[in-house]
Amino acid sequence: MKADCHVYKKETMTNKLKVIILAAGQGRRLGSEQADCPKVLRLLKEKALLDYVLDSLSFINSDDRYLVVGFQKEKVIAHYQGQAQFCVQDRQLGTGHAVMSCQSVLENEDCPVMVVYGDMPLFRQETFLEMTESHLTSQAVCTVMTGIFDKIPDYGRIIRNENGKIVRVIEVRDCSSEQLKISEVNVGVIICNSKLLFESLSELRNDNAQMEYYLTDLTEILIQKGFKVNTYLLKNTEEALGINTLEDLIRAENFLK
Repeated sequence: MKADCHVYKKETMTNKLKVIILAAGQGRRLGSEQADCPKVLRLLKEKALLDYVLDSLSFINSDDRYLVVGFQKEKVIAHYQGQAQFCVQDRQLGTGHAVMSCQSVLENEDCPVMVVYGDMPLFRQETFLEMTESHLTSQAVCTVMTGIFDKIPDYGRIIRNENGKIVRVIEVRDCSSEQLKISEVNVGVIICNSKLLFESLSELRNDNAQMEYYLTDLTEILIQKGFKVNTYLLKNTEEALGINTLEDLIRAENFLK
């Protein structure tokens, strides 16, 4: 009986959820040019990075999964045909720009949309389910996954007000020396109402250190409009490892062992 209840709860909780997986990157620091392979197809223990991500998102129907492809997109599309729908990012102008690639197919939906990264293979399915439940029960329009680290990674910092409420996310290159000391960081995964997501993305600006359109600016835009933004704290911060270098691949292999 308990198992049946769990299945019912999971299906009820996620039957409207859609997911955007950012998988357009080249992965220069991984030597993708020499390997003649896009970043998300690099192997981790004889399995592509993106395979792990899709496995953890198996509770979402393939028709509701959207892969944003770019570098060597033909290889990614051929590898995952039938497992997702595809949106093309012709130029890589930041994470916000990547999500905009899905606007034409999702902007008229009225549902929660999760955004994840195709080069972060260590997330457990339970983590995504817990975050989804947190989002739905909070009645917020957006939920941001955060993590508190002893050794702080080069991720955007979570800025909170005197009441402990999130007010914005600042990318590392735009942080002051004091902000860099903040141990709570943006892990990268968000869930947001689809209509508000694409309405707000149209307001992104690229007047920052990298001259890119940051998805992280979505938080401040929504809050300034008076919408509620929720945060979900990642329990096991080792899951938040993004694969950018060969050293990261080794760390991921050790984690999987």
